Amino acid sequence: MENIDTKQAYKLVHQGEFSNSTYTLEDYSKEKKLDLGILQLWGLSNGYNCIHIPYYDENKNLVATRLRHDPKDNSKPRFSWKKSSKISLYGLNGLADIPSNDFIVIVEGESDAMTLWNYRNSLPWCTRSK
Repeated sequence: MENIDTKQAYKLVHQGEFSNSTYTLEDYSKEKKLDLGILQLWGLSNGYNCIHIPYYDENKNLVATRLRHDPKDNSKPRFSWKKSSKISLYGLNGLADIPSNDFIVIVEGESDAMTLWNYRNSLPWCTRSK
C-alpha cells in the first residue's frame, strides 16, 4: 500500500512515524501562521505522516529530532522522539549569535520559540540591543 519494503515499514512503525494522517510541514505552517520557507530554513521537514523538528546543540550538531503528529489524529500522542534522540533544550544552536548585552526569553515549546524568532525583528518593541 505504501510502496515500501518490509525493512522500511518496520523502521517507520518502530520510530513512531506511522499513522493514518497526512500531516505535513505545509499544514504546520498554516496552523502556526509561520512562513514555510523560514521553517525549512530552520531545518523542519516532512516525515512520514508527521513533521521533523530538529534539535541542535550549542555547536550546531543535530542531537535530537522531535516528531510532531497531526493534532487532529487522536490515535497517537501529538509528539514523539525519533529513536536515538538525546533530548535537549530547543534553540541552543542560536546561543552563540546572541550579543552579550542582549537577553534570552524562555518559552514553553518549539512553536513558541519559532513565533518569537519570526517576529522578533519585525516589531518595534523587539529590536536587538546595541
